Amino acid sequence: MYFRKQLRALVPHGSKAEEVMASLKPNELVRVKITRPRNAGQHRLYWEMCRLVSLNHEELKDAEMVHQTIKILVGHCDVIKVADQLIKIPRSISFSAMTQDEFDRFLTAAKDAVCEHLLPGVDDAMLMEEILRIAT
Repeated sequence: MYFRKQLRALVPHGSKAEEVMASLKPNELVRVKITRPRNAGQHRLYWEMCRLVSLNHEELKDAEMVHQTIKILVGHCDVIKVADQLIKIPRSISFSAMTQDEFDRFLTAAKDAVCEHLLPGVDDAMLMEEILRIAT
């Protein structure tokens, strides 16, 4: 269910939220867990960044390779030991696996990793300008 903040109150957004709100008694205390829905546009921009890197990197040939590399570079992975070797297994960034706040932190770290390791010499402003240019 979705609610919008208006002034100092949460207002139901959609019929399901309105039904739940109508079922509450005046001054009834309820517990609410606040989460922000993931920003699909921001997710698409991340994938545009991965495509952009793949076009400008000698070894990372497609967006998926860039994506997996970024997750390892920023530590978004599990590390397991197999036969005396440490292996990094990237975790998911799917909508069900990360909150918006987590994705915000991941995206900031991902842009930093791109600028520092994958496209050295490109700064955050240049990177975002190019991503927005190709995304529109």
